[in-house]
Amino acid sequence: MRRLPVILLLAAGPVAAGEATSQQVSYYQAMGLARAGQPAQAQARLDALAEEYPEDRFADDALFKSAELCERQLLDLPGALTRYRRLIEQYPRSRLFRRARKRLDYLSANRGSGDRVLLEFEKILRETPLSDIERTRSGIERLTALLGQHPDFSQAPRVRYWIAEARFKLGQQDQAFADLRELARQYPDTDWALRARYRQGDALMSRREFSRAQEVYRSAGAKARGAAELARTWLWRQRTALAGIVLYLIFLLALVGRTRPWRIRAAELWPPPGEGVFLAPLVLLLIGLGYARSSIFWIPIAWLCLSGLLALTLGGLSFRVRPPGRAAAAFWAVSGMLAGAGLAYAVLYQYELLESVVHTWRFGTEG
Repeated sequence: MRRLPVILLLAAGPVAAGEATSQQVSYYQAMGLARAGQPAQAQARLDALAEEYPEDRFADDALFKSAELCERQLLDLPGALTRYRRLIEQYPRSRLFRRARKRLDYLSANRGSGDRVLLEFEKILRETPLSDIERTRSGIERLTALLGQHPDFSQAPRVRYWIAEARFKLGQQDQAFADLRELARQYPDTDWALRARYRQGDALMSRREFSRAQEVYRSAGAKARGAAELARTWLWRQRTALAGIVLYLIFLLALVGRTRPWRIRAAELWPPPGEGVFLAPLVLLLIGLGYARSSIFWIPIAWLCLSGLLALTLGGLSFRVRPPGRAAAAFWAVSGMLAGAGLAYAVLYQYELLESVVHTWRFGTEG
């Protein structure tokens, strides 16, 4: 008699396991119907599972997936809201609770222009990855038509921002800037206006138009003060680097005028001037960049470094042809130091700027 409860428990185990397995099979069959393009049949099975077995571990999943089918494929917003709300009320400890709450709040707050418009908008966004050029073009057309039919759509600022971002991806920068300016003008007191100004500023920064970027950031108000200061810093760096390049070119032209190549004999060209030894670190940098085959960093820095080599070579030749006096030596030493500092700063400016652009390409403006 003592073994009877144990025997009954062992006998009941397979039955319970069989019921759990059948519910699990029913859930995955419903998912298969959804993937096969039969959302109505899939929703019916999921609703039946959640209704008949509310205590089952798949019940909250069934409710959530049923709500997603209503929202994404059946375009039934009331049905989606009902199922999200039921999940929240019946399963407060579910791992899907927060996601259901987020979707319920979002859909409830944006029903002003009609349920189907909102769900159609969400569907277009899901079906339009910005990495696909053709689908991005199609998405712009569909969203533009949607805004034309429903100008009072509550998500209109978000639609306009997405269209502008898509135009950036397609290389239509002028139209993208126009869309962002219009967005900021029509919705000046919204977060989307702030985002639009930030996006304009970021795009101008990537184009090295730091002065315009600074103006756009300033128009965004106190929240963009940090970005405006960054644009001002880069503007100062750009102008300083330009001044350094101009000073270097003047120094180079002065050396060319002083050297007078037609008076140099072949014996004076070999061995080369000893000043070239000081360019060894730059030569190593060129070799490293060439080995890495980094065309982004190679082109500007290579030209600057090679021009530095040319300046040192001309300087050495000019001193061989016409040795300078003390005053001239001091003048050329100071001029060479200033020109070298300008060249070095220009190299660093180019490197830092290009590094920031590459970081933006890889990780985005907020990465």
